[in-house]
Amino acid sequence: MTIRKLAAQPASRRVRWYARLLDTFIRSHRPDASFEPRSIVLTTGSLRTDELLGLIRKDVAGTPNADRSADRLMRLLSESGDASLILRAADELKHAIVEDYGLRDSDVTTTPHRSETADSPNGRCFRDTLVLAEDIRSPYNVGSIIRSSEAFGMERCILAGTTVDPAHPRLLRASMGAEYVLPVQRSVDLEVDLPEVPVFALETGGVPVQRFEFPDRGVVLVGNEEFGLSERALELARSSAGLVSLPMYGSKQSLNVANALTAVLSWWTVRLAEHGVCVPRQDRRSEVW
Repeated sequence: MTIRKLAAQPASRRVRWYARLLDTFIRSHRPDASFEPRSIVLTTGSLRTDELLGLIRKDVAGTPNADRSADRLMRLLSESGDASLILRAADELKHAIVEDYGLRDSDVTTTPHRSETADSPNGRCFRDTLVLAEDIRSPYNVGSIIRSSEAFGMERCILAGTTVDPAHPRLLRASMGAEYVLPVQRSVDLEVDLPEVPVFALETGGVPVQRFEFPDRGVVLVGNEEFGLSERALELARSSAGLVSLPMYGSKQSLNVANALTAVLSWWTVRLAEHGVCVPRQDRRSEVW
């Protein structure tokens, strides 16, 4: 994409490109980097950032939010070498465009590419700890589950039943590249594919999380957004380490499945940090099924 080609696009398509290019710009620069304020050599693909912003300013002139945000970003690029301030201003402009033009975040957020994680440290994980997601249909939920599993040091993640395909574009947006680090696999048969470790399930009617006896290694099961886990999965958990629940005090008495799992993983890792075996994560980026 060049400035000439971008300028030739219809206005409705241009604003989507602006938001996507700003998103790419944000992802391709680190907040602790130093920017040269005089010779702006920052690029987004084949576009110079100052050229892109010049075009953006013309199109967003008079808008409620983007006009002001574009001016602020241009000023920071010309006066400041503080990468953190510049990236925050770029993010502000991206979201201002989304708001002013009625776009969706999912329309303009770019999917992290494998190369973005190529130089990232593999981190650490707790040996013999797994998350199994059964019949979860929302790609955003599954992507968030994979991301939380990697963040809290799970060794791998298993997708079972009708859970959405791990290559789904919306899943990849939500996982933010975690699937390139955390091994993700498909399960055909729960009893065959699960390792011989304790199994527990996140489900209503279980032991409150603050009293639950988390194992030093094991598998946590999470189920469908509406119907929960299958009876077979629940039986596996009941005959092993049991069910765990999150106490609810609000009127809704419910949480998104990915958020609920994240809360449980945070409790589990407190136990694992004291009694589990934490090892360097192997480079498993190619092991995505």
